[in-house]
Amino acid sequence: MVDHLDFINFNFYGLLLGLGALTGFQFYELALKHLGLKIEHFSSHLLVFLAGGLVIARLWHVLTTWDVYQTDYSLIFQVWRGGLSIWGFVYGGILALMIARLKQTRQFIDALSFALPIAQAIGRAGNWFNQELYGLPSNLPWSIYIDPAHRLPGYETVEYYHPLFFYEILGLLGLWGLLWRLPKQANPGFYFIFYLLGYTAVRFCLDFIRLDQLMFANSFLSFNQVISLAFLLFIFIWRRHATLPKKNLLKKPH
Repeated sequence: MVDHLDFINFNFYGLLLGLGALTGFQFYELALKHLGLKIEHFSSHLLVFLAGGLVIARLWHVLTTWDVYQTDYSLIFQVWRGGLSIWGFVYGGILALMIARLKQTRQFIDALSFALPIAQAIGRAGNWFNQELYGLPSNLPWSIYIDPAHRLPGYETVEYYHPLFFYEILGLLGLWGLLWRLPKQANPGFYFIFYLLGYTAVRFCLDFIRLDQLMFANSFLSFNQVISLAFLLFIFIWRRHATLPKKNLLKKPH
């Protein structure tokens, strides 16, 4: 028999993920118009991105939280309990696009960049219902209560924590607003780089107060932070092909 509370959590978590996806798709369509692109040219891009992103998102989460799954492999397939890495989703989607070698890939990921932050922000609210993605213990007025069943080992007696998911929501909404304020004229790939830089900065900072993560080689950095730094290096190498023309920096957005 399914526990009533788990059933409610499942529905709200799934509802918010679905709402995030639908909202993201609406803004993806608006972004295509915003950039002067036609949606019919990018239907294959979206399918390839989603397929690659979802597979790698789950795999990434499982590998970086292997201690949760190593005693019960069946949990790997229980995606309704949470566990889709956004980094895995983005990198997996890009990898799938590179393998597919579709045309106008940079234009597609530019449009997608306007949709991802708002979709992520809505989906992140689902972490509250699953009581996951919380930070270090906190006694601040906005700290959240975590019930004993969802507390990590070593924190069984600690009741209140930083609402890490809420901090990320604020960062994502700020990034989303900035993207729409940028000038329309830019070389293909610029908006995606802006999104990656912004979200990388948000996640890199927040991971310092996150508890449930895999640390890199016993260092003070998490696995995700190290991957983020490596990807930033890749971005700086790639940036010469996807920069905003200097003359447009002086123009006010319309």
